[in-house]
Amino acid sequence: MTITTLIENSRENESSGLGTEHGVSLYIQTGGKNILFDTGQSDKFLNNAKRLGLSIADADMLIISHGHFDHGGGLKYFLKENGRATVYLKKGAFGKTYAKRGVFRRQIGLDQKLFEQNKERFVLVTEKTEPLKNVFILPDITDRHPRPAGNRVLFEKRGSKLVPDDFGHELVAVFREKDGLVVITGCSHRGILNMIETAEVEFGNEPIKAVLGGFHLMNPAKGVMAETEETVRAIGKTLREKQHLIKIYSGHCTGEKPYGLLKEVLGNKLDSFKTGKVITL
Repeated sequence: MTITTLIENSRENESSGLGTEHGVSLYIQTGGKNILFDTGQSDKFLNNAKRLGLSIADADMLIISHGHFDHGGGLKYFLKENGRATVYLKKGAFGKTYAKRGVFRRQIGLDQKLFEQNKERFVLVTEKTEPLKNVFILPDITDRHPRPAGNRVLFEKRGSKLVPDDFGHELVAVFREKDGLVVITGCSHRGILNMIETAEVEFGNEPIKAVLGGFHLMNPAKGVMAETEETVRAIGKTLREKQHLIKIYSGHCTGEKPYGLLKEVLGNKLDSFKTGKVITL
């Protein structure tokens, strides 16, 4: 399996000329298939793919992790560039979601018109799905561990009211390789430990060789760490104790300071996934 980061907040190589933005987009090559995971905010993922010699038109499917613009804002560019691949999201991903700070709020959801105009291109997942051999989408995520504190500024519209977002629109993707599973998340709004535990429960004793995604340890409205240092270190300790979990790649909404704290606990077990980085698993 090869994972190329098309979009993340920063560059692996500052001289690469690749665009960056607050978002995630990954180009995954495995089992002779090309899978796009998230699209970032804009068309930068597409421009970066071209610079890196990767074809979005050749993607066999697209998975959108959850209903926020920094993961699905580039959807319209994908649909234009690729006229055949199916897009998989969890049911509810096209709901109206908001970031709220005091009396100010801004909509951060996906463009519902894209769904209405291209319904034949979408699958709204409600149960464990295997769209391609050894590629799994898990929509039901456990809740045994606390969710990120940064979620408290995120809301969804139900009827005429804004209520705290319960992230029922978030999913986790799992890839089965010969030597273990690879778990990929978008922002882990449901909690990275819950995302991993979901895969552990679903696949029993199969080892997880890698986890990649944002851990949402920052307050997205204020740009500061949302968790205490003790909480971040505790998450790192729990991850370190998972002996079957060999490698962890984190970035995007994890934040620089939380990443540094996790690095102190996890050492070489933790790495980043910056724009342009190619990871071979």
